[in-house]
Amino acid sequence: MSRNLYFEDEVVKNSFNFHMLGKLFSYAKKYKKTYIFVIILLVTNSILSLIPASLNAKIINDVLPFNGRLQDNYFRTAVIILSIWASILCCQIITNYFSTKVTTRLGNSIVYEIRQDLFRHLMKLGFDYYDSRPTGKILVRITNYTSEIADIFVGHLTTIIINVLMMVACLISICFMDIRLAVVVILAEIPFSLIVWLLVRELQKRARLTKNKASNRTAFVAEDINGIEVIKAFNREKLNEQIHEELSTKHFRAHMRFTNVNEAFYPLSHGVIRIISNILLYTVALVIIIKNPTSLTLGVLVSVTTYMQMFAEALFSLCQRFQNIATLTTNMERIFEVLETEPKVKDSEDAYEMPEIKGKVSLRNATFSYDGTNYILEKVNLEVESGETIAIVGPTGAGKTTIVNLLSRFYNLDSGEILIDGHNINQVTLKSLRRQVGVMMQDTFLFSGEIIENIRFSKPEATDEECINAAKKVYADDFIQKLPEGYHTKIKSAASELSSGERQLLSFARLVLADPKIIILDEATSNIDTQTERKIQAMMEHVLKNRTSFIIAHRLSTIKNADRILYIEDKNIAESGNHEELMQLKGKYYELVAKH
Repeated sequence: MSRNLYFEDEVVKNSFNFHMLGKLFSYAKKYKKTYIFVIILLVTNSILSLIPASLNAKIINDVLPFNGRLQDNYFRTAVIILSIWASILCCQIITNYFSTKVTTRLGNSIVYEIRQDLFRHLMKLGFDYYDSRPTGKILVRITNYTSEIADIFVGHLTTIIINVLMMVACLISICFMDIRLAVVVILAEIPFSLIVWLLVRELQKRARLTKNKASNRTAFVAEDINGIEVIKAFNREKLNEQIHEELSTKHFRAHMRFTNVNEAFYPLSHGVIRIISNILLYTVALVIIIKNPTSLTLGVLVSVTTYMQMFAEALFSLCQRFQNIATLTTNMERIFEVLETEPKVKDSEDAYEMPEIKGKVSLRNATFSYDGTNYILEKVNLEVESGETIAIVGPTGAGKTTIVNLLSRFYNLDSGEILIDGHNINQVTLKSLRRQVGVMMQDTFLFSGEIIENIRFSKPEATDEECINAAKKVYADDFIQKLPEGYHTKIKSAASELSSGERQLLSFARLVLADPKIIILDEATSNIDTQTERKIQAMMEHVLKNRTSFIIAHRLSTIKNADRILYIEDKNIAESGNHEELMQLKGKYYELVAKH
């Protein structure tokens, strides 16, 4: 049901704005004192960086020979200036060390919190969110994108503050030395600033497109890894290589379009603007000297040129940071798209803990669609008494799994209501509901780690003995004991070292350990051999006793002993009754059994 596939570009509703920037920096609020300390270090470092240029003027005017004659007290002056210079260098080394150390720790602490919030919110989002996006596109947000955002706090923010302070300080210093030259510097940089602003806007658009293409490629690779068995079974390797090549080519082209704009910053700041600025500066200086040779000393001109050089370097560095931030804004758009997505399935404000239930289930005019348009179920009514076993059958796509998904409130009904022991499931907490409604799907999923931990997953506080007893109840103990390390054997998440039947038995053990009051089995015995199934049938008679259960299955042996069988078709319950009653009816269920 993924509506945004690997070949489709993501459309982010809200592009980067000051709200997102403000929200990003809100993570830094608790580190306010640390930031103040960093700013003090940066201001100190910027001031120290300005002093050598003024010392240059002092050396030229008071130390170096003038008309072939050394200045008075030149040696004493030179020693003082060099001592000051050495002291400044030592102070800069110290301030740089501490500012780098503190900002690195600060940036990674903030990113740690963002990643935690992102993961926490992903856990709150319902199945509808995951249905609409490939796994790869979600994964890249919590890994790559958040890691890259660390650069904002670690490198870019620090450098921006330093460069802005440096540029302001350079202009102030030039103003004190000669206001006429300061005006020239400012006039030369105004058009450049406008060009930079236009380039940053274009860069952001191209960065967004590049991220989309990279995300598409990541989603395709993740999908291929998960489906590698199917790919090899149908000889799809070459075709999938071609698809990957096509996606990579699209990413390459988008990246090159981004690079074309990105690389325009360097020639502008280090080429055209610097040449124009120097020509203007020396032209005005020459005019001033011609009019009044004593109004501009060589030391002042050298110092102003040095400040001009520092200003240009700071501006170029600032442009680089704007380039990087323009790229990272696309990361922030996608991160905040996740954080600002409201879970459709969540606890209501007045939700209460559902007390221990007996298991009576009622569906009243239950209507549901996945997309809001095509209804899977329409006005379904059903009453299930506590302890009753309900089997659900019907054609593929009729809504069998949908019904049991709604019981666990994995999705919200479009209209109608579902009651358990008279409690509307929309009004109780999800945790209290799912603690008493256990689900076992056909597609079993095991986590990487020890087998006993996979069983314990449903009840973290369970003892080893309880886990082993659960495994024995579902006849999983026999094969587990034969493994190299028994219950402590480590498996991968795909659990390829186990058969599909063994994986399903472990899932059964996990469900039994949870001890829910309502049990839902969705094709839970489809991968179990006939002999094991007979054992499971005997176990289920014991486990399901006095529990309400819903069983979706195609095997007649699994469903014929159910208290009631529901045949789902045309968005509703077409037939209802036990095996004998439905066989006598000779309707849809009768035809289904006849085919088997």
